[in-house]
Amino acid sequence: MKKSIRKCFVGMLALLLSVGMVPTTVWAETTPNVRYRTHVENKGWQEFVSDGVLSGTTGENLRLEGIQIELENQVANLDVAYQTHIQNYGWEDQGDNTNWKKNGETSGTTGESLRLEAIQIKLTGDTADQFDIWYQVHAQNMGWLAWTKNGESAGTEGFGYRLEGIKIQILPAGSSAPSGTVDQDEPFYKKLIQSPHEAITYLKQLLGQLGMRVDEDYKYTGYCNKGFKLTAVNSPIQAQPYIVSPKGSLFNDFKQIYLFQAAGDETICYLATEDEARQYLDDYLITSETDVPEIIEFQGTFMQGGYWFYGYDEIEGKKTTIFEYTVYPGGNIYDNILNQYIYEYSVV
Repeated sequence: MKKSIRKCFVGMLALLLSVGMVPTTVWAETTPNVRYRTHVENKGWQEFVSDGVLSGTTGENLRLEGIQIELENQVANLDVAYQTHIQNYGWEDQGDNTNWKKNGETSGTTGESLRLEAIQIKLTGDTADQFDIWYQVHAQNMGWLAWTKNGESAGTEGFGYRLEGIKIQILPAGSSAPSGTVDQDEPFYKKLIQSPHEAITYLKQLLGQLGMRVDEDYKYTGYCNKGFKLTAVNSPIQAQPYIVSPKGSLFNDFKQIYLFQAAGDETICYLATEDEARQYLDDYLITSETDVPEIIEFQGTFMQGGYWFYGYDEIEGKKTTIFEYTVYPGGNIYDNILNQYIYEYSVV
């Protein structure tokens, strides 16, 4: 009798599922397993491992070059997606969510001898919010970084350090990070751009990734308080000025638009408004002991990438021009009568 009831119940449940009357989340009570394998320098593809077991190596100084990740006992409407930061290429996805790999596809490269430097992994689908996917990487010169989860970055960027090993585990949502060795407090370290040379190298790489023109060389033309100002050597000084922030944002200082904005970088420009530029000019005139004209007017236009101000003295009711200055967002001041910079913001 009990067997008959059980068979009847199972049959009814299957029927209800087939017509959509029982949500698929009923079956999400069991946490799915994740399995993964890496392509290791000099060794090729390793065997698949699962649920927090090391894939790759430690102590052998061998780079990870590729990775495949997939789910076992897969829950309905649940997928795993991932992307890596690759030597010479950067992040596979450029922010439009079109180039994440998923469900066993290869992220990274094989046969190119390029290191993986960082990784992001996330779950997608209707039941993704019921689980956390945790991962931890072993990086060159740093050891085991802290665990992170759900699409956050793990590894390094800008240091040229290789990933050597990785552990991945899926846990119910809200669970604490898995235990184990942790050598660093953070899961991800990004090197700040600290010099004009680093800024120029970064600019060329990023322009290439964005599919934009890359000139042979760029010159450093000043520092605003949040970025390095760079201009193509074979172009006029104001033809195509860029600002590269220490965090990696790229700003077109002529068009006043971001070409790429790094996470946590709210703004690059030092002088973001007419009022800020006017106050900056006033401070300069006072500190440089320059004669301050009776009238200073903003021309109401943002010309050649800067704020254009006229200074006048008024004699017998007529305006006599004292100066025509352009104040640039990065802090440089250009004399449009003498055709030269009268102040260039120094590196701080």
